[in-house]
Amino acid sequence: MSLERAKADLARARSEVVKLTANLQAATARVTKLEHYLEIARAYDMYDSGASSDRPSPGGLTLVQAAMEIIRESAARQPTRDLIEELERRGYHIGGANKVTNLSSALSRSPALSSSRTKGWGLMEWEQNKAPEAQGAEPERPAPIEWTAPSLCDADE
Repeated sequence: MSLERAKADLARARSEVVKLTANLQAATARVTKLEHYLEIARAYDMYDSGASSDRPSPGGLTLVQAAMEIIRESAARQPTRDLIEELERRGYHIGGANKVTNLSSALSRSPALSSSRTKGWGLMEWEQNKAPEAQGAEPERPAPIEWTAPSLCDADE
């Protein structure tokens, strides 16, 4: 092999490396985007179907419907972590890296639920059925009891 031919082969090989490196970088960027897309799609699939896409939801209920059933059964507000525990016990899958955030996000989209940071999730129907004073209205006050104090002057009798 002549020296000139070797130099030409080296130039072609370097050119090919540059092209392949650019292709590799583009493919790597595409892989990263697809991984992010799949992660987000899994999270949104949870909101839409209530369970992972590879398993039907137990009992035919969505995740939000099942959470409402748990809240109704307990007849009390439920913290998100307790709901996650019970939903998973019932066979539901909550996707994503942060289950608390994902479930809270799904539940917050439901107009049938209300949340309290300190007390947890409750049913909106409970809020609508509260007594007026619990909703901030002044309670009706009973009529005062009328009575008269005995007179000290009548003590001589």
